[in-house]
Amino acid sequence: MKRSEGNEDISICMIDGPIQFSHPSLSGLKVLKTSSVDLQRCNKSGSAACKHGTFIASILFGNRGSKAISMAPKCTFALYPIFEENSAGIPITTPDILAEKIKTAIDDGVKIINLSLSLTSSNIIQQSVLWDIYDLAIRKGVIIVAAAGNQGEINSSFLLTHNWIIPVIACNKKGMVSTFSNLSPTIGKKGIMAPGIDIVGASSQTEGFVHLSGTSYAAPIITGTIALLWSLFPYAKSFEIITSVLSKRKKSIIPPLLNAEKAFNLLSNIMKK
Repeated sequence: MKRSEGNEDISICMIDGPIQFSHPSLSGLKVLKTSSVDLQRCNKSGSAACKHGTFIASILFGNRGSKAISMAPKCTFALYPIFEENSAGIPITTPDILAEKIKTAIDDGVKIINLSLSLTSSNIIQQSVLWDIYDLAIRKGVIIVAAAGNQGEINSSFLLTHNWIIPVIACNKKGMVSTFSNLSPTIGKKGIMAPGIDIVGASSQTEGFVHLSGTSYAAPIITGTIALLWSLFPYAKSFEIITSVLSKRKKSIIPPLLNAEKAFNLLSNIMKK
């Protein structure tokens, strides 16, 4: 974060809830030209969807110097709202709707997609459609980061089992894994851990900030790190960025903690060759 605030050539897509654009920490957003801002605005500032989207946006794009983490404010912002503002509780979506949103984002030319969401149960046809879209992301070199979920189970949703997806679990500020993060051999093999407990982000109902915990808030830290690395190494291929972040690991259901310095050094060596 000391090396870069991001680059507008690196576009980060949120597939999430609408956001409260009036929050002071989001005043400098560089919006993807193909996105319709009117469709991205909150109509109900107190809805779960608006709270979630605004909080995630401030982690990724908040102005540096605000209380939010503000990972990559100079990257280009793209939002494809997927959560209904009328819904109560934790925002969820279906595989077919998610597949449609990812396809649109890829067609619009985004570089990185953040999925801080959960899926409803699905049938094998819906799973196949979603996996086809993941395959498209591979061909287009679009990186997808996804929250592992907060049920505290030894279980991996099919959302996370595709080889191209980077699952993210949450830890505290000392690097200790949270009790609520879902874990599995798949997550341990190709996932990553990032801070996700007592994270500070923008409130959709005031000009202030709130503290929240969950893998939803760990995922954008990984997404933002990838965006910063790609901003610093613009000629790196997507698989090189992924390889740098997902470095060697021991066999475990718990993935390693993010090591951004190691990823930076690995990319430095790769780009010299």
